[in-house]
Amino acid sequence: MPTIYVTGDKVADIVRATFPDYTAKKFAIQASETITLHDLNWSGGTRSQYRTCTLDGQPTGSADKFNAMAPWDNPAEGQTLPIPAGFAVVRSCMFCGKDLGLTITVNPADMPKYITAPVELSADESKILSIIRGYKSQYRRDYAKRANIDFDSTVALLKTRGFLTPQGGLTIAGKNTVAQ
Repeated sequence: MPTIYVTGDKVADIVRATFPDYTAKKFAIQASETITLHDLNWSGGTRSQYRTCTLDGQPTGSADKFNAMAPWDNPAEGQTLPIPAGFAVVRSCMFCGKDLGLTITVNPADMPKYITAPVELSADESKILSIIRGYKSQYRRDYAKRANIDFDSTVALLKTRGFLTPQGGLTIAGKNTVAQ
């Protein structure tokens, strides 16, 4: 199942229970019956922290005590843990010093409440969203031209529908639509 991007208000209880001091706005939800703990130690500017809670926001634990152990002597590194229904595992990841946001992993049985209804897009709109997601801005017009798509009018339409920001970047709705 693909990653679903959400706003903070949809996961506020989970964030408050796991990372209450988190102030950024990067939230992703994934469905899985298990999760494997990795990158528990700082290595090249990268580290992950894992914390758990119930879906209604009651903290249930964390793997923080394993963040200070030597990697070769860390019993939690590489461990695969089950995710029961009604619980969430939240991963905060710093990659080379950059915050990658919070990734919330829930049991597949709990995923439907986070899924929005599928959106109908024309073939041109879908292709432009994929181009914007996959290519640097300087190449996007060229790829649209090769696909015989009017880039400017399609981008304007996607902005009015809320899939693109005024600057032309993907909104949360745009990211989720590309994933469909």
